[in-house]
This record gives sequence, structure tokens and C-alpha cells, in this order.
Amino acid sequence: MSGNEHIDVGNISIDVLIVSDLIESFDSELKTENTGPGLHYHTKMDEIFYIQGGKVEVTLGEEKIVATPGTVLRVPKFTHHGFHSIEGPARLLVTFIPGGGQVKYLSGLAKLIKSGSSWREGIGALQEKYDVHPL
Repeated sequence: MSGNEHIDVGNISIDVLIVSDLIESFDSELKTENTGPGLHYHTKMDEIFYIQGGKVEVTLGEEKIVATPGTVLRVPKFTHHGFHSIEGPARLLVTFIPGGGQVKYLSGLAKLIKSGSSWREGIGALQEKYDVHPL
């Protein structure tokens, strides 16, 4: 199934490219410096980053990598990771293999932000349901 959905999660603008049980892929724009998810891990899926523009600092296990356009990084399941834009906006392709419902997770985050619901309670339920384990 192809995406055609657009999701805004705070300062992250996401175009859904592909959604299936085998793969989910997102074109993500980190609109401002220091934008991105904190440290977390997944137990059921690998994640791949392809940096399209700007600079992104990626924490991959114990390593910090400054990724620039053309950089590809694989994050195996159970690996602690997080990323954020540095020195301004950045753009990256984020792919999950296998697909793990991340489009539903991101849509849920967007709705949670807009609803004014309790972030702490809402985010915890979403993370648990969609295999996002914060550190």
C-alpha cells in the first residue's frame, strides 16, 4: 500500500511513502535545529535512516554520528537510538522493516498533540502499543 498521508508531529513534518506489513517508509523533515525523538529502542523491527539534507546527530548504541546527505544508517532491533537535527533543519528517509504500525503511532502522536490530552498518559499508551521503548 502506498502512502499519501501527511502527518505533522510538532516540528516534524512527515510524508507517508509506503505502509505494509513488510515495510513502512517516511519522508521526514525536521523543521528546526534540535528536533527529533529521544533515545528509544524497538523489539520487533529494524530502522534505516537515509539523510537527504542538513545534518543529523544520530545516537546508535554508545556511538554518536554526525550524518550528512547520502549517509545511510541501520539500527537493528533492541539497539538504543535517537536522532536530532543540528545546525538547522534536516530531512531524512526513515524506514522500518518489518512494518510495525509506525504510521498509526505517528498519527496518534499528532492527534495527542492537537487534543490537549495528558501527554504523559497518552504517549505511554502509544509507545507500548507500537513497540517504542523510551530510555
